Order: sequence, then structure tokens, then C-alpha cells
Amino acid sequence: MAQHDLAQMEKYKGIIIKVGRAKQMDPAVIAAIISRESRAGTGLIDGWGDHGNAFGLMQVDKRYHTPEGAWDSEQHVTQGTKILIDSIKEIKANFPQWTQEQCFKGGISAYNAGVNNVRTYEHMDVGTTGGDYSNDVVARAQWYKSKANIYGDIMKIDTTGASEKTAKQDKLTIKGVEASKKLAEHDLARMEKYKSIIIKVGKAKKIEPAVIAAIISRESRAGAALKDGWGDRGNGFGLMQVDKRYHTLVGAWDSEQHITQGTEILIGSIKEIKAKFPKWTQEQCFKGGISAYNAGVKNVRTYEHMDVGTTGDDYANDVVARAQWYKSKGY
Repeated sequence: MAQHDLAQMEKYKGIIIKVGRAKQMDPAVIAAIISRESRAGTGLIDGWGDHGNAFGLMQVDKRYHTPEGAWDSEQHVTQGTKILIDSIKEIKANFPQWTQEQCFKGGISAYNAGVNNVRTYEHMDVGTTGGDYSNDVVARAQWYKSKANIYGDIMKIDTTGASEKTAKQDKLTIKGVEASKKLAEHDLARMEKYKSIIIKVGKAKKIEPAVIAAIISRESRAGAALKDGWGDRGNGFGLMQVDKRYHTLVGAWDSEQHITQGTEILIGSIKEIKAKFPKWTQEQCFKGGISAYNAGVKNVRTYEHMDVGTTGDDYANDVVARAQWYKSKGY
């Protein structure tokens, strides 16, 4: 059903991603609710559904809320998302022993049938439309998510973070994931200059923008480590340090063209790792491709020791940890 709505959903993708980023809500969940509630608008008459009671893509009920904006507007999607967030918060208050994910699912169920309808985790959908609301929305969201980032979910990848050697770049006295977060944070102000390009390329190439940002942070400190766009003794070019010895350089050092090339090189590495290790999971291949971006596919021999031989012996682990931090900042 989500697939059937995909072409129609594409019209609202920009708004959905923008609202998701602003409200720190997974855009795939917003898309899934739009799919379930209005079939991405095709189930509406002049913007209305549910016998004239519910308005817009997210079917905001006029009996409980004053509809805001046009039926397919950013204002409307923002209102629907706020209602969802409030439902999640109420579920958290009602069930303090539930995990974050359980409350998330409970809030989705409550979006349809109200917080009072959610009595137990196992039977939360009893009383919702079709008796399946949250389960259906979660499944649709997972499908939409798979269409956004086809190489894996960076948040599902294990990481040990930066080595002591890498952490010393910023004179840190810590190492590991916390050091990676600090290194990424130190680059954030500079990274913001390239955020729109990073997100645009990530969307076009269906790879998490946070990973692109993390590689830019690791490779060039968001440009601060470069001289006239060059690094690595004049071999590495641009924000993503494309090596002139192996690639024909494209675009200016800080351009969309350059970031596209670097991202394509990363994707090529992921695909080669998939071919080399067919039994690895999607996320394992994702991490292996990140390691190979630095030291080549041949250097990746085992999952546990893929970073041996990379710069600092920590490349993939550091990049993954930085990416997870950048994702929390809207990348």
C-alpha cells in the first residue's frame, strides 16, 4: 500500500523532510501516516475525508483541532506532526515503564484512536481503524525508510569511535565514541555552510547525509585542514579528499559536483564490499564501504578488524560515530 502511494507521495517529499527535520521526527513516519490517512491525498475530496470531519493529508480532525493551512501545505503537515508528538508524550506519561520505541508506537496508535484507547502494548490497536493502525503505519514507515537510504541505517551500526591518535587532533584526553562526537561538534559551524548541498546529494544518491557530513569532518575537518582545497601532501582534493592518483577530479573543492563524486566513490566501495562479503548484513557492508573509502576494498578482510590499516586504525568506527552525532543535528 505504501508502494502504491509512492508516486503521489513524491510531491510532498520536500515538505515531509523539512517538517521531520524541524520537529525531530522521522520523515518516514510522517509519510506513512499520510499514506494511511489519505493515501497521499488521493482519498480526499477537496482536502476532506472521514465524512467531512478530517482535513488534509494527515486527516486532522476538526472536532478536536482547528485545522491550520491548506490541506497539502507545510503548515498542515506541521500541525499533524505536532499532534503525533503530543500523543507520544502522553503515552510516555501514561506508561513510564515502556521503552522509547514502545511509546513511539503507542503514540502512533493514539494518533488514530486517542491516548485513552491505548491500554496495553500488545493490544494497543484494538479499537483503532481496522484494528491495525500502528502496526500498519510502522510497516509502511519502514518501507518508506528503505526507499530513502538504500545502503542501510547508520544508527544501527556498531562503533568503537575514534582512536587515541585521532582524538589527539583536537588535543582531547578522551577516545572512543565521545571523542568522535567532540571532533564532529568542533566542525559543526563550518559544516553548516555545506549542509544544504550535503542533504541534496544524500537525497539524490539515497544515502544518509549524516555519513557524507561525517566523512567531510574526518577527511578535511569541513575544509579547515585544507590549503587551497588540497590535503594529503597535495594528493587529496576537496572536502571529501578525492585522491587524484585514482580519480579524475570533478568540480571545485567545496562544490556539489565534488560532494557528488565523493559520495559516488563511497557508494562504489559499499557495492564492492557487498560483492566481496555476500553474507554480511546491509549495515555491515555499509560500515565496510566506509572503511574501504579510506584504505581500499582489499584492506577490508574481516568485519571485526576492518579498520586495521586505515588512517589511525579507526576510520570506519570514527566516521560512523561522527555520523550518528550529525544525524542528531538534522543531517
